Amino acid sequence: MISLELATLIAPHVASLSLIVTSAGGYFWNDIAPWNGVVSLARMTFIEKPEDNIPILLPMLYPQEFLDAPAIEYDQPSLTNYEVLKPMVLRRLTLARPQLLMGALSQMYGCVGHYVSKERLATTAKSIPKVKILIGDDDNLSLSYGKAQDTASSVAGRRKPTCF
Repeated sequence: MISLELATLIAPHVASLSLIVTSAGGYFWNDIAPWNGVVSLARMTFIEKPEDNIPILLPMLYPQEFLDAPAIEYDQPSLTNYEVLKPMVLRRLTLARPQLLMGALSQMYGCVGHYVSKERLATTAKSIPKVKILIGDDDNLSLSYGKAQDTASSVAGRRKPTCF
């Protein structure tokens, strides 16, 4: 969202733009996370121990079939992806300062209150030679693929939209 806003302000000075798991915004009910994601975020806000967040966090970020699959990408096929990711995520949660409730609510408000019109997207895109949109369409936090395609079409204008 921040890069999209910044790019619309200084578009002639931007050579390329990557929009990663973002949206142009609109009505808040179109941009809010799936119910599972909202409930998971709310639960995690009030859990103090980092290790208690992992069973909530990993299924929120990754599809269950990926978590249950052998960890071939991590060169550990005898373990599941969940077993490989758990210590990595625990380390990050242990090192990072927990987000306060006000910070979490402000971030959520920023997400649902953000809006860039299709016209503004098209005007911005005309000034930027390369625009890539990357989405995570199979988790409980990100936008649907169709919403990202809509943003990609607005950005692309006459060019073929690139959406990964």
